[in-house]
Amino acid sequence: MKLFMELFFSVTLTGTIPFCVYLLLRRWLSARTTALLQYRLLKFCLLCFLFPFALVKSLILFTLNPRSTIVFDEYLYPQNTILKTSAGFELNPRGGHYQILLTIWAALLLLIIGFHLFRYLRFRRQLSGRLTLPSEPQQTEFAFQKAALGIKRPVSLLYYDAPVSPFTCGVLRPCVVLTPIVPPDMVSMAIRHELQHIRSWDFFFRAAAFLVLLLHCFNPFSYLFWREFRAVQE
Repeated sequence: MKLFMELFFSVTLTGTIPFCVYLLLRRWLSARTTALLQYRLLKFCLLCFLFPFALVKSLILFTLNPRSTIVFDEYLYPQNTILKTSAGFELNPRGGHYQILLTIWAALLLLIIGFHLFRYLRFRRQLSGRLTLPSEPQQTEFAFQKAALGIKRPVSLLYYDAPVSPFTCGVLRPCVVLTPIVPPDMVSMAIRHELQHIRSWDFFFRAAAFLVLLLHCFNPFSYLFWREFRAVQE
């Protein structure tokens, strides 16, 4: 458990540092950075939040020098909580600190999953029985825009009679949903906007960003990252 928690904290630190640099660059160079560049930088931060670079580094160092070990030298007070080792200072692995941290992480994880599951079920209930087929001109425009963007995947088009913005749902089988809030002269732009999300696999990356939120729910920057990622995608 000790190694697991230390790896966990190293991964969250590896993702937090470049994300903080991104926030500073966006603040200082907001007029010079495009949304595309911001999106690419956030994808790099996404990789840093998910990929265990510290573990790979340790495996490489162990392969090059298999005799390298960490020696526990002495306890530091109070109550033998912190250890001084040849590699620096660490929490006492025989204490209950890691179990407590793991319990807090699991509680936050279940809370976030429950909240988003509730929102998803409420969303499904709102859509139930209110989705219909769009008009013939909308279907024709949808087929034209899909062919123009070179999308080969099966994508469906539906109409939702509610005053909300158009949206796309589904990762493996995406569906574009039009709404009456879009005026007739803006239907083509709305369809192209939603199809562009599908073409760029934005919902796959959004699912990965949500995974960052789940895994690093103890890190306040993960919530900022989740909000920033969704905002830049739009």
